Amino acid sequence: MKKIKNSGNASDFPYKGDVNNKPSETVPDQTMTMREILTRYAKGQSIDGVKIPLWEEGEGFAKDPETLDLAEREELATQAREELQQINERIKQSKLKPHNKQTLSDDNQE
Repeated sequence: MKKIKNSGNASDFPYKGDVNNKPSETVPDQTMTMREILTRYAKGQSIDGVKIPLWEEGEGFAKDPETLDLAEREELATQAREELQQINERIKQSKLKPHNKQTLSDDNQE
């Protein structure tokens, strides 16, 4: 007669547990809080335990210039030039602002 395991006779069946001798694959600082898990779930994002960066702009460097035609290459180059110009303007402004603040504070000290 075949025995059927249930909650009443579970102690009659010896437990054949697993032995884990492998090194841990846990990565430090990769855990998500319950708030993060619920937020990701609410937004429909994956909850696979790995923090994957989400990029706002998917177009960036996703295009391979070698596969583009001449018009697309020119458009990409124009966008890069405009972005570089904006960055350079922000750098100039940030260099000017601390200098102006310093001269104003020097004038007030006298």
